Amino acid sequence: MTLNVTPRAIEHFCLGAEPYVIRMVGSSAFAGWTVACLIIPRLGDVYGRKWPVSISLLVATVAHILIVLSDNWTWTVCLFFVFGGCCAGRYSTAFVYMSEMIPTEH
Repeated sequence: MTLNVTPRAIEHFCLGAEPYVIRMVGSSAFAGWTVACLIIPRLGDVYGRKWPVSISLLVATVAHILIVLSDNWTWTVCLFFVFGGCCAGRYSTAFVYMSEMIPTEH
């Protein structure tokens, strides 16, 4: 998508939503990621990386399904916050977990 098409696409798919609500959806995902980056990697260091990654994947799957089924903007913003928080476990902690599992000669 180009920047010229994006506002029209947002207007098309987000009928009835105020512009600040549409901005909150994206911002809440980054806010969730920021908050979770303070917690989840530390939990991975203390308790092992398998459980934080597994729980993040499970919660992200549930949040993603609920985002699709959500018909309320408030719930969508809250679920994007949870989904963004799970990205810290999925990307940051899982990357370290996979790099530990790969043999050093590769």
